[in-house]
Amino acid sequence: VALSDETRYRIAKSLIEEGSATAGELAERVSKARSTVDEHLEELLETGLLSRRKVNRKYVYEATELAKACIDLMEGRGSKDELYRSLPDKVQLKVKVKEASSLEMVIKTMIKAPAFIGVTLGILFILVRPYAPWLDVRILVLISGLLFGVISSEKFMKVERRDVVAFCLTLTLVMALMAPFQVEGHSFFIVFIVGFLYYLAWFLLAAFIPFEVARFLLREHM
Repeated sequence: VALSDETRYRIAKSLIEEGSATAGELAERVSKARSTVDEHLEELLETGLLSRRKVNRKYVYEATELAKACIDLMEGRGSKDELYRSLPDKVQLKVKVKEASSLEMVIKTMIKAPAFIGVTLGILFILVRPYAPWLDVRILVLISGLLFGVISSEKFMKVERRDVVAFCLTLTLVMALMAPFQVEGHSFFIVFIVGFLYYLAWFLLAAFIPFEVARFLLREHM
């Protein structure tokens, strides 16, 4: 299934025919954006079609015997029976079974629902702000964007741009709903709309800049 995607197929084929390479080199080989190649490499690693090792602070990717056997089958150089018989001998997959801690499970669950994080952060900020008037929600968003970028680059969990947008939208909604109760003498609807646009602009900037910077800097060492 992983190799049914044309880009993943070309990546695996390139590693088989041209040898090991870094993510940057593979992006040039297949003429795709680095971020796109990174996502496909993660999928290929998870399915055991690629392996990687660290060389001079960068990750070098290699095709596994499983990838070679699958491509041979796809290109008509083998049969399913031959592939099944050869798997135990040709494929050396290391299965790591790790019982995740409760904290890790909570973090993973939250990251899978960025909208939930946005709502939670907004509610907590509103509750805490009276006791900490110095607290700036934009700083919290900046830190969140940075953490999203670090988590994504470390492959702990896949965090994409749409997840950051969902986080910003839900946090914006919470803050905009509270704005009319803090501003007197104006229409609820007008204050809500202005507040929504104001917060959304700030949150997108505060989240996306550190998110993209963190992903870029960390991927340079992969």
